[in-house]
Amino acid sequence: LMEAVETYLDKTRRRISYEYVMLKDVNDTEAQAHMLGALVKDHLCHINLIPYNPTGSQFSCTTKENIYKFRDILKEYGLKVTVRVTMGQDSDAACGGGGGGGGEKLILRATGAEEYVKTDLDGECMLTI
Repeated sequence: LMEAVETYLDKTRRRISYEYVMLKDVNDTEAQAHMLGALVKDHLCHINLIPYNPTGSQFSCTTKENIYKFRDILKEYGLKVTVRVTMGQDSDAACGGGGGGGGEKLILRATGAEEYVKTDLDGECMLTI
């Protein structure tokens, strides 16, 4: 995968976006933040940390404290990092909630920017602007 990323960066000179879903006790440790930071520190990239939206599976979301600690470690590597703001755990969650019905939402991100999200009938993201 990283070879493909390097090839893409070399050929396009365009930024890579990494979408990193934060799973409690799976990928949320300080050591893993340092490994990720070291892996991509030289890439033109942006990392979006996404709090996991519980769906009844074996996984759960890490704590906000762990997410912000993870973010701060990545920033120590000079990386641009955003923490996705969750809109609650209701059935209308914008992405990953499987709430059904489809729809549109305007999400205010931690950076203050607004994000428009359109979902399909299963609540999965179709379009993010």
